[in-house]
Amino acid sequence: MHRRFARILPGLILLAASVASAQFTNATISGLVVDPSGKPIVDANVEILNDATGVQYAGTTNGSGIYTVLILPPGKYRVQVSKVGFKTLIKPDITLNVETALALNFTLPIGARSESIPVEAGSSSINTTDGSVSTVIDRKFVQNIPLNGRSFQDLISMTPGVVTQTPQNTSQFSGYAGDFSVNGQRTESNSYTVDGVSGNLNAGDGYGAYGPANSGSIAAATALGTTQSLVSVDALQEFRVLSSSYSAQYGRSPGGQFSLATRSGTNAFHGSLFDYLRNNFFDANDWFNDHYGKTIAALRQNDFGGTLGGPIAVPRIYDGKDKSFFFVSYEGLRLTQPQAAAIQYVPDSYMRKAAPAALQPMLTISWLSLLLGMLCTYTGKDKL
Repeated sequence: MHRRFARILPGLILLAASVASAQFTNATISGLVVDPSGKPIVDANVEILNDATGVQYAGTTNGSGIYTVLILPPGKYRVQVSKVGFKTLIKPDITLNVETALALNFTLPIGARSESIPVEAGSSSINTTDGSVSTVIDRKFVQNIPLNGRSFQDLISMTPGVVTQTPQNTSQFSGYAGDFSVNGQRTESNSYTVDGVSGNLNAGDGYGAYGPANSGSIAAATALGTTQSLVSVDALQEFRVLSSSYSAQYGRSPGGQFSLATRSGTNAFHGSLFDYLRNNFFDANDWFNDHYGKTIAALRQNDFGGTLGGPIAVPRIYDGKDKSFFFVSYEGLRLTQPQAAAIQYVPDSYMRKAAPAALQPMLTISWLSLLLGMLCTYTGKDKL
C-alpha cells in the first residue's frame, strides 16, 4: 500500500501543478468537429503544433464532436484536424495570448485522409467564451516601445480604466501605497501573478507597519518602484490585464488582475546582454552645491543583465529539440543616489542672549527642536 502510494504521489503532484498552471497564463483551444451534413465526428484527431518550439499537443473529439486542449503556452500555433474517411484540415498562423480561450470549429470534407486542405482565415481576437474585460500587451509591443527605467508600468497605464498612482508616494495611509487604480478600486486591491505564482506583497496597515494583511497587497517592486522584481522586460513574453467581469478563479482581490507570462526557450539558441548606466561624470553639479562650494555628489545607477534560451541538450546523451527547453534571465540594479548640500541656520548663543527676555525661551526651544529633529533623522526614529 505504501509503495503504491509512493508511486502515485509524484504523478498527483505533477497533475496538480499542471492544473494550477492551466488556470493562469496558459491558453486553451476548444471547438466542434462536424461532417458536411453537420453531424458530429467522434474520435477525430486534433494536433496543435507550436511553431517556435516544435512541441505538439494532441486531443480527440468526444461523442458530441467536441475537443478541448489545455495548457498551451502563449505563442504561434498550427492546428491540424484529421479522421479516416475525411480530408485533413490545417489551420496555420493562430496566435494564442496569455489566458486566451479560443474556439475553433471545423467541418471536415469527405475524402482521403492523406489529402490536406489549408484553412487560411486567421482566428478572431474577439473573446466569445466569457464576459471578462481585458487587455493583452504582447511581446512585439514590449520590444518596440521605449520604456523609461526598463519597467512595463507605462504599458499597464495604457490599459482602459487604469489610472496611475506613483509608487514613490510617501503617504502611509491606506489607498495610496500601490501603483494603479483599476476602475476606481483602491491601489492595494490589485493582484499580480507571474506564470501563475503570486507576485504580491503586503501593503501594511496604513501606519508604516507591515503586519497582518489588513489593507490589501501591492506588487513586488524595486527600490525605485519599478517592476524588475516581478520580471525583467527582456524575460517578459506578454501580460494580460483583466479589469472587470473576470472569473471567480481570481479570488484574491476585487481590483485588476495582472497576469504575466515569461518567455520560453525555443529550438534555436537566443539571448541578450545589456547595461544601462547613469553617472555623475556626465552631469553638471547641483546649483546648491555650486553656491556653497561643494563638489558634485556621487550618482551611480547601473541596470545590467542578460537572457539565454534554447533547447536542452547533452552531447551523445540527450537531444531536447522539439521536446524540452530552458530560459534564464538575470537583471541587477545598483544605485547610489546623491543628496544636495543644504545649510540650516539656527540662532547662535549671542543672538539668544541679545534677544528680548520674552523671546529667549522661544529661541532656545527652536534651537533644541532642530537638533532633536536632526538626531531623529540620523537614527531613523520617529521620536526619541
